[in-house]
Amino acid sequence: MKQKLLYLFLFLTINTISFAQVANQPSDLVVCDDDNDGFSQFDLTILDAQVLDSQDPTGFVLSYHVTLSDANNGINALPIPYGNITPWLQTIYIRLEDSVTGNFDTTLVNLIINPFPQAIQPTSLNLCDDIGEVPGDGITVFDLTVKDAEITGGNADWSVDYYETNADAQAQTNAIANPTVYTNNSVNGSPANPQTLFVVVTDTNTGCINFTTLTIRVFPNPSPTPSELLPDLVMCDETNPGDGIETFDLTENEIWIINGDVGHTVTYYTSENNALSGSNSISDPTQFTNTVSTQTIYARMERNTTGCFAVVDFDITVYSLPEVVAINDFILCELYTDGFANFNLALKDVEVLNGQDSSQFDVNYYMTIADAESGTNALLSPYTNLTNPQQIFVTITNTSTGCSISTQSFNIEVNEAAQANSDFETIIYEQCDDNMETDGDPTNDSIQFDLTTQDAQVLDGQNPTDYIVTYYATEIDANFGINPLPILYSNVVNPQVIYVRVDNNTENGSGIDSSLCYATTDVTLQVNPLPFLNIDDSYSFCIGESVTIDTGLNASDYSFQWATDNGPIPGETQSSLTVSEPGFYYITVVAFSGCGTVSTMINVEEMVCTDTDSDGVIDADEDINENGNLEDDDTDGDDIPNYLDDDDDGDGVDTIIEISIELGRNAIHPFVDTDGDDIENYLDDDDDGDGILTVDEDYNNNGDPTDDDTNTNGIPDYLENDVALGVDDYSVVNFKLFPNPAKNTVSIQLTTSNLETGKINIIDIQGKTILKDITLLGQSSTLDISSLESGLYFVKLTINNAATIEKLIVN
Repeated sequence: MKQKLLYLFLFLTINTISFAQVANQPSDLVVCDDDNDGFSQFDLTILDAQVLDSQDPTGFVLSYHVTLSDANNGINALPIPYGNITPWLQTIYIRLEDSVTGNFDTTLVNLIINPFPQAIQPTSLNLCDDIGEVPGDGITVFDLTVKDAEITGGNADWSVDYYETNADAQAQTNAIANPTVYTNNSVNGSPANPQTLFVVVTDTNTGCINFTTLTIRVFPNPSPTPSELLPDLVMCDETNPGDGIETFDLTENEIWIINGDVGHTVTYYTSENNALSGSNSISDPTQFTNTVSTQTIYARMERNTTGCFAVVDFDITVYSLPEVVAINDFILCELYTDGFANFNLALKDVEVLNGQDSSQFDVNYYMTIADAESGTNALLSPYTNLTNPQQIFVTITNTSTGCSISTQSFNIEVNEAAQANSDFETIIYEQCDDNMETDGDPTNDSIQFDLTTQDAQVLDGQNPTDYIVTYYATEIDANFGINPLPILYSNVVNPQVIYVRVDNNTENGSGIDSSLCYATTDVTLQVNPLPFLNIDDSYSFCIGESVTIDTGLNASDYSFQWATDNGPIPGETQSSLTVSEPGFYYITVVAFSGCGTVSTMINVEEMVCTDTDSDGVIDADEDINENGNLEDDDTDGDDIPNYLDDDDDGDGVDTIIEISIELGRNAIHPFVDTDGDDIENYLDDDDDGDGILTVDEDYNNNGDPTDDDTNTNGIPDYLENDVALGVDDYSVVNFKLFPNPAKNTVSIQLTTSNLETGKINIIDIQGKTILKDITLLGQSSTLDISSLESGLYFVKLTINNAATIEKLIVN
């Protein structure tokens, strides 16, 4: 038993001693083959540290062997440096021996020879100069990576880096950061164009690298004439005028585009994109048909050797021909003509141009179409015709475009002239009215005129068989020969001026002169009224006063003779007569026009005139209701009878002022009714009928409406119905009466909304208030008028300060 234990101890002791040294396996030793033959020299000592790890190198001996056997036996150690004998991959063995005990340990390591990446020398990278900041500077942006595949031969396991200097490439520092956008430049004083770059090719699997170079070069672009200096190609729209389409030879500009350079080819395009890409060029630029009247053409000038190009553009334009219209013949009218005359052809320019700007178009006239088309032998004005008529040809030329057209022509012709009223004596065609007019307005008098009776005066001795005389309502119609008046014509206003046209009887079959030789004048149609006396058959005046009898007729149109029973009154031959003695008076009126005589008798009475209140209205006329009692006539309801009241209607204007505004023909007092409501002003509290009481038209508040003239036209405001001021709450009152005429009742209906209380007064024809202060509430009311006698009345509605009067007829 003891003996076995001893053996075991000895065994354990021996093994402990044998493995005291450890040969650690190092990493494979990898090199790149510089000649790609699979063999290389290795410095094996660089593995020592890995094999020893933390063991003291002074206590051990390291050796390298081709075989494990040599390593175990410690023979045939390899020399340093060692060249492998097996290409690309060889395993060698390592012996680590304790220099004291002679114990050893072994391990192994692989020697790996990786192939060197064979970089292909690339062709130069050439680009055309770009426009850049300085065109033609030889500087542009390159994408260097386009050469990667060429350099690597398409090996996907190799990477390519680019450097500006060889030193950087060898050190593999400062690689070009973004080789896709590299701008060539001068490095260390070397030229920027061409520029040599340094290339490092790396096998991404082994890390082996190789070097080469790349030349980058910027080719200059062609230098065509700049677009702004190229002439545009223009043509006139002569083929199918009006469509703006013609066929151009675009190569006409080629000599300008090339600008003296050689070795270039020019192609043409309809779009800039196509020109830049060199696609879809115009197949035959010598026969190009435009698509719009002004079209831009792009020319690509390409250098044959480099392919570098430049694009310029120019316009092709088809100019419209001048517009043409049919031209009327040019006819001259000449008295006693021989058929020849001097024509100012320039007078036709406006018609020829038909609105085209004369500063942009020239007009020329020619004897023949050949001269017109060639632009030779233009006629000068004045031009004397050679035949009668003679055809003249016209050319219009656009001075801006040079385009012209010669398709117009017209005749020049000389015709006999016409005259109208050649003695210039005013022609007035007068006739007496066929009716007695009593409206006092002669402007509406009308009668039928036989216009042919004036032909002789118009022709003034010209042979009527050689001329046509026609009459027209307007001068325009006469000049155009349209809308002639009938021979028997009734005037539409009196007097009326009509126009006469005399043509030289060169008819075209419709009674109108085809030669255009005519003359015009005017004739006045005048209807003279029959004498009419619009005067009363009786007048009266107060003792000690007088009265004027006025016929109202114009002394320039009539003669007058006044007479009494004793015969004509000497010296009284005017249109009016002032009478201060009673009696019978006679007036005889004779019309200077020969349209008759009229006479009448007037009875003039003298009467005693009592005017208690001195208001200009005698007491007899203050009996408004004509019942013989002056005490019950009180128009304004102020409890003062009218014959004692000098302001009968209470409107703030004295009666004597209201009746003296106009001169009448009755010496007692005139009938003055400004608003035409048949109520005399002195009995009417709204004299102008504007809905505002006369007393409220005292706008300056001085108690006197007569001195208020807002618009300063000389008419007091209370007599002018378009002036209404000073009433803040004034509003128009409009109402209707129905039925009208009425008998027992009448309804009053407002036409506008009303929230106020109104008052209704009914006034008779004499101005007396018959029904007073009837209240109106709301929009309507019915009035009891059964007590009223038949006749004309006035219904006055007052709301606030606004009043309106409507007439009411009671049956």
